[in-house]
Amino acid sequence: MGVTLNVSANTSVEPVWQQQVVAATESFMRAYVRGLKLDAEGERLEYEINSPDARLNYPACRQMPEALASESASRSDSKALHSGGRLVLKISCESPESWTIYTQVRIVHTISVMQARHAIPRGSSVADAELIAVDTDISKLQRGYFRDLESLKGWRSKRTIRAGETLSPGMMLKEKAVGRGDRVVIVASTGGINIRMQGEALSDGTIGQQISVRNLSSERVVRGRVVGRGEVEVML
Repeated sequence: MGVTLNVSANTSVEPVWQQQVVAATESFMRAYVRGLKLDAEGERLEYEINSPDARLNYPACRQMPEALASESASRSDSKALHSGGRLVLKISCESPESWTIYTQVRIVHTISVMQARHAIPRGSSVADAELIAVDTDISKLQRGYFRDLESLKGWRSKRTIRAGETLSPGMMLKEKAVGRGDRVVIVASTGGINIRMQGEALSDGTIGQQISVRNLSSERVVRGRVVGRGEVEVML
């Protein structure tokens, strides 16, 4: 995990208002990075703040200008704000003279994602293919990605995946592990003891999905998570 900052500006020769814009942008970005909670092994984010246009001329702001993400200051998915490798900020001053400019921050957000080492034929189990983890700038992965092998269980390729391609949900189909009306094994754990019961699935389900099942002994309907083909885990 790491953060690198580059500022494409020489604040020692810039007007005060430009220095304030850079400082407000830096402050926003520090809070922004904290909000991302970079926690993956090797995950890092680098950003470069563009210097304001030198042709502009504004009076110095009495207080630090306000910096907001221009796309959506209230967007819940903060990582989506820098999708595409850039983040546009709205910088505003109220006094002694009101002014607003927009500045762009270039971002490289690197994380380890899964790629196909060799071509994966259409209809193949992706988790069983030979895969590699590659450090990639996810800011430009508009179609999504997978971070580990575990998250690929239950997926099949819906087309041939070329060697070196970064795996994304759009190139795969989630394999149905349980069908409605199927007999399933209900697995429950309590006090370190595993209990296995016969049940009936009341809907289709893929691995990781929550479905309703009926206990064939008690006729009780419970919710559980599909953990394998014909197997549903319930919490007691």
